Amino acid sequence: MFCLVLAVCGVGAMGETPLMLVATKIKNLMQKGNQDAMPGYDLIRSEVVQDSIPTLEELGLEFMHKISLFKKLKPKNEAEERFVTGLKKFEILHVLALIYGLILDEKNEDHQGVLTLSQVVQDYLKVLDFIYTPLIQAHQAGLDLSIYATTLSKNPLKPSDFKDLIQYFLKNEQVSPKPVLPVQAFFKDFRVAELAYDLTQHHFYNTLLGPSIGWDYADAYILVKFNAGKEFGEDNVVSQEDYTDLYKLYYAHYATRLLEFLDESYYYTFDDPLSSPELDIGILQKHPHLCLKPKYLRQKFQQACLDIFEKHTYDAQALQHSLQNLPLVSINNAPCLYNTQGKWQKIKSKDILCLALQKIP
Repeated sequence: MFCLVLAVCGVGAMGETPLMLVATKIKNLMQKGNQDAMPGYDLIRSEVVQDSIPTLEELGLEFMHKISLFKKLKPKNEAEERFVTGLKKFEILHVLALIYGLILDEKNEDHQGVLTLSQVVQDYLKVLDFIYTPLIQAHQAGLDLSIYATTLSKNPLKPSDFKDLIQYFLKNEQVSPKPVLPVQAFFKDFRVAELAYDLTQHHFYNTLLGPSIGWDYADAYILVKFNAGKEFGEDNVVSQEDYTDLYKLYYAHYATRLLEFLDESYYYTFDDPLSSPELDIGILQKHPHLCLKPKYLRQKFQQACLDIFEKHTYDAQALQHSLQNLPLVSINNAPCLYNTQGKWQKIKSKDILCLALQKIP
């Protein structure tokens, strides 16, 4: 069985790093609000909690500024600055939800001691790496974030579009995939992708990777900062629509990364000599999008992908369909192409599959 948290799988504790010190301050402040709130009242309506939101936002931004990955995201103009600032404020919601989820777990006798704050932060950093590394590398290579934002604003995808695929892999998870097969890497990455998906689904509480999600403080943040939510009896109800309306661009970005990772990925489970059906070159030709994640394929199929692209023996219509909603195309999470006003722009790469893809007319 997959271990529940990355730290148990060999990732060491982060210790008292500057990032963890800020995370601890956030947790302590939320714990205090949770303790001081009037019994019998929803946390979101607590004056103590609502009064803490400005400080939590400051701590949240400080947390974002200390993330190594985000230090590489350097805006080049005011439009990019707005996009990056909005991105970080969007991610504050996820930090609040994960840390408050830990607080709730610590109150639950069945979950006490299962997770630590350090482990939750490590898992969250895995999500950020999955969601943002290709974008940050593309930006460093010349992608204009304001143009990217415009492309995202026209993208019809929503993270909820991938509910069925998430459920498929949850039900068909290979508990002990053969270590010699690349599909093992897919299911390892799926745990991170599933947590990323869960963070886009308001009131989703349990995750495959381990951390629980508690939305009360995130809801309070939305209510205080934007006066969002609906009066429902005596309760202020913040809905999924409130989140998506406020952060549409960033939900669209999450959706494109989920599309890139999940699209037709069940075929990777066929890359097994004992599988029926078994993956073959014909399947790769009909579904060339599989070649964009070669680390989930055995070496012989990685070579077949290269031949398919170089000899143009793939289904061109299928590839076009797979790429039409991707503003940024990656090979093994490294950026390869980005879409600017309907035209693909090349990103400098040494990856042989990326170079072959860039030569496709």
